[in-house]
Amino acid sequence: MSPLNDLNAYNVEPSFNYVVATKPSVKKKKKILVILLLMFFVAALVSFSFFGIYKPLSNSSVLSPFSLHYINIYGIDGTNREIIKNSLSEFIGKNIFAISSEDIKDKISKIGFVEGYLFRRNLPNEITLEIKPKESICTVKQGNQYFSIDGEGNFWESSTISENCFEVTSKVDLKGKDFQTLMKELKVNNLNKDCLLIDYLDPNSYIVSFKDGNSFIFFGNEFKKEWAKYNESKGWINDNVATKGIFDLRWSNRIVIKIIQSESNSMEEKKDG
Repeated sequence: MSPLNDLNAYNVEPSFNYVVATKPSVKKKKKILVILLLMFFVAALVSFSFFGIYKPLSNSSVLSPFSLHYINIYGIDGTNREIIKNSLSEFIGKNIFAISSEDIKDKISKIGFVEGYLFRRNLPNEITLEIKPKESICTVKQGNQYFSIDGEGNFWESSTISENCFEVTSKVDLKGKDFQTLMKELKVNNLNKDCLLIDYLDPNSYIVSFKDGNSFIFFGNEFKKEWAKYNESKGWINDNVATKGIFDLRWSNRIVIKIIQSESNSMEEKKDG
């Protein structure tokens, strides 16, 4: 039997065909197209809102997945936290990419107890602020409210009451430069813990009453010099004044002492030359 060298010599048609290439599925192509369109749409929304393009669109319901729902506040608590949240409440419902650091700064800078803050967006619908509060040097009570004082011209409603809290009358301007300076000087001289009441007197003077029963009158901007004068005369005062009194330190080169006679509730004056 001779070998089969040439299959083409035989007129045999194959019973099957190899598939060399197949036509792509129309359904699969449509699915890919839909995914690409969705990706493009999301990217366009983020771009528009982030770069401020079509601002009216950024506040519309189309961008609701990125609308602000929650404001997280760290670093403070109590009343102060609520003050911050209330100041930012107008941003609720807005697109978080449309809320800028300048928008936050504009609100936060108006709050007296804030020294600084960090701001970040938490996708898809939250923002977080970490607040650094100013350091309070004392707490005062004015009327039925408590306020923290920083000695630099700022005051704010206090959420906590210090054990060294003292009262000031309604005549005292809490933000006044002289009052704030007086608070700093009381702190430096460790007198704020012994303070009981501060009242304002014309012209530009304060009467500071202490827990030991003594009171002192200062010019608002002369505490340092006038308190030094009192300390220089303290030995003479202790030797010659056996009761409590009101020490008027506003006089040059002398101290006017109004002695309080508790028995008769009368007053007399002595002068320290």
